Amino acid sequence: MITASVTDPSVVVHFEYRGYRKAYLQIGFKSNLRLMWPYSPSVLGNILYAWSDGLNAFIIKDQSGQFVTIAGTNLIPDTVQARQAGTDDNSLFSGSLHFSLSQGTYFDLVIAATNEGFHKTAEAYKAALNGPYAIYTNTSEYYRKFLNSTLSITTPDKTFNEGYTWAKTATDQFFVNTPGIGKSLVAGYAPTGQGWYGGHTVDGRPGYGWYFGRDAEWSGYAMLDYGDFSNVKEILSTFIKFQDLNGKIYHELSTSGIIHYDASDATPLFIVLAGRYLKHSGDLEYIRKNWAGIKKAIDYCYSTDTDGDLLIENTNVGHGWVEGGSLFGSHSSLYLTGCWAAALQEAAYMSGALELNELSGNYKKDAGRVKEIINEDFWNPEREFYYQGLFADGTYHAEPTILAAVPLYFGLGDEDKAMKVIGQYALNAYSSDWGCRIVSEFSPLFSPNGYHTGSVWPLFTGWTALAEYQYGHYVQGFMHIMNNLQVYKHWGLGYVEEVLHGLEYKPSGVCHHQCWSETMVLQPIVEGMLGLEPNAVEHEISLSPRFPPQWDDVSVNHIMGRDINMKMELEAVELLEQAIKLDPSNKKAYFILARLYEKLENREEAIQTWEDFIALNPDKKDIERAEKHLKRLKDKE
Repeated sequence: MITASVTDPSVVVHFEYRGYRKAYLQIGFKSNLRLMWPYSPSVLGNILYAWSDGLNAFIIKDQSGQFVTIAGTNLIPDTVQARQAGTDDNSLFSGSLHFSLSQGTYFDLVIAATNEGFHKTAEAYKAALNGPYAIYTNTSEYYRKFLNSTLSITTPDKTFNEGYTWAKTATDQFFVNTPGIGKSLVAGYAPTGQGWYGGHTVDGRPGYGWYFGRDAEWSGYAMLDYGDFSNVKEILSTFIKFQDLNGKIYHELSTSGIIHYDASDATPLFIVLAGRYLKHSGDLEYIRKNWAGIKKAIDYCYSTDTDGDLLIENTNVGHGWVEGGSLFGSHSSLYLTGCWAAALQEAAYMSGALELNELSGNYKKDAGRVKEIINEDFWNPEREFYYQGLFADGTYHAEPTILAAVPLYFGLGDEDKAMKVIGQYALNAYSSDWGCRIVSEFSPLFSPNGYHTGSVWPLFTGWTALAEYQYGHYVQGFMHIMNNLQVYKHWGLGYVEEVLHGLEYKPSGVCHHQCWSETMVLQPIVEGMLGLEPNAVEHEISLSPRFPPQWDDVSVNHIMGRDINMKMELEAVELLEQAIKLDPSNKKAYFILARLYEKLENREEAIQTWEDFIALNPDKKDIERAEKHLKRLKDKE
């Protein structure tokens, strides 16, 4: 059993030997003390290590004594071995512990690590060693509260229910607090292999375990959808804390404090996240308090338009989603233009809520104009598809890609044009049995293992599902939801891969556990399938469910907080009671009302309504279901 605290810098691995014969166990590990990439592996100097009999543990630290790892057990080992690992660098340590185990022997291995010196690390180590069960119960209680306070869905499909819950839990695990930096989402977890496919001389960073701009923004939308407003506020605050002087939002912030501002999309997507935070939470005071930073980001986007066409630019600003290869090089990509139009819409909403009416009107007008440009200038009538991007000379990159799904998800496409694009996404050329490729498999650019040339990303699949639900392709959208959701059963069990191969169902990326892969299970479910549209400032919420026809019993709880959910349920009861008064033979109204009474724990009303439903002589299957509910209610007497 492995337990990890959500608040303490320690991990506990519990071993128990249940065999009948004596066994011998060797535990070996390597320790790598280094600052996060892109620092040199030698920046902290030589590694210092020793075995402590008092702690019954290895102590590994850098020369300054600031970075410390302690690894040990509550069972004294038979032998201890330790050595420097590697000949070219002194930053790697290898240790092993040997135990003889008899039946019923059990012990805990504890690893604690901090950048706060020996004493802090030793305190965390001893607390975990002396109370490992407290870590387990702390973690269990945390996730119990998390699951019971965020949006939950229960359907007749067990795989769907389990996959949704795994995706929500797996998303939360990316929220990281780094002392001295702040709290936000890191992008992805993987073993600390040697960089990209062995590209570093020593063990590198753990996948993409540092803070990314666009990753946290896309993932933050889903967190808002399931109701985690407080952590999204922390994400926004970290963006503002490290906002460049010109208003630009970072692309990468390592946990060692190195910052890059080399992306063009992080800034408009930040504006979208701020606007959506307001819509979901109603926290106008936070937007008011941080309006200067939000406005600075909006102004920065405008400043990148050097040719006056109202489009923000990639040139001399940074890459959008595509960072290289044959799809790279647009002056203003369609993806970036779609993000900009969405940012302007949210800027209009926020400034309107702040009663900055003239500013709100200007943003709304510009958003409309950018939408027109997308549908008029970026439309390729020959291919009946949107152009990939606009070059500086006025010509267009004509390769059709999955990235057109982004402006369609934001609702920016004309209906007739959107339908033509979405229809192509349904074809085998784009949609494999496990998700969507960035380009058609018949494209001359197609390479099934390439990041930007043909691999399947759950991110793309989620974008596509969102676009499909936006324009009424519900069956297609649900298929793509399930493409993403079911990955949790394979490879990194419980988690969704960063990238999959374009022709074979197998991993093709760095991380088995990727943040926006998890959130692209969730976001299409909540925004697409449930049709959630919040406006907390006006105390309004809209739901437009598009469930599969075979689902005859779906429960959705904790929509934007218990109070709103209760209000909706009570209003639904009132409407159903009115419907029955108008039409006493309405079987469906009786059925739904009985379920609502049960949920609200109105036992007597539920029993009476089920009996009234059965008296209407529904079909045999519904009678059987009603009788099960009645038996359960009456058994509680």
